[in-house]
Amino acid sequence: MSTDVAKALRVRAYRELVLEAAEAEFAEHGFEGARMQNIAALAGLSVGTVYEVVGGKEPLFSEVLIRRLPAILEAAGTAGAEAETAVARLVIGMRVYVDFMLAHANWMRIHLYAHPWGIGPLRGAPERSAWEQGLELHARVLEVAMDEGSVLRSDPVLLARSLAAIQQVHLAAWVADGMRQPAVEVRDAIVELFRSSFLTDAGRRRSE
Repeated sequence: MSTDVAKALRVRAYRELVLEAAEAEFAEHGFEGARMQNIAALAGLSVGTVYEVVGGKEPLFSEVLIRRLPAILEAAGTAGAEAETAVARLVIGMRVYVDFMLAHANWMRIHLYAHPWGIGPLRGAPERSAWEQGLELHARVLEVAMDEGSVLRSDPVLLARSLAAIQQVHLAAWVADGMRQPAVEVRDAIVELFRSSFLTDAGRRRSE
């Protein structure tokens, strides 16, 4: 193995350590309260190495925000692809999305307080594109579900924004309560609110 390859592998390993540590630090203290010294200590690296690997606090925070977005978009986007109805796909995708958030609680906590999910990140923010992609996908499936008579007719984009806001409120309440309630109960409550509030009778039957 060449020296360059070995160095690249070492930097990659360091980066993963730093990202995991930063996720925990930002989740606990927010951007303003987080300290690079704490991140270095959690990662088991020197402060100098952390700066060398990620450049600084702001680029590190941006990287933490977007690091899991491709995975969650793929998981939610492909979930229920074999479902027979659009509403079944919606419910399966919602379960997968919320389960992903609950399984990555530190990352979720950062996003809970980064921006309103129904409005999205500021334009130009590194995570804005992924948010828009997810919103478009959700609205598209909602519109198909409306056409099949499963979802009450409304503006699909506005409904997608509303559902994102509902998820944020439920998850933020779970965090504020010390994350004591079993995660599966939190997920099921979110899904059931969607089913009872936004689906037609036919939609509820199709989504069972």
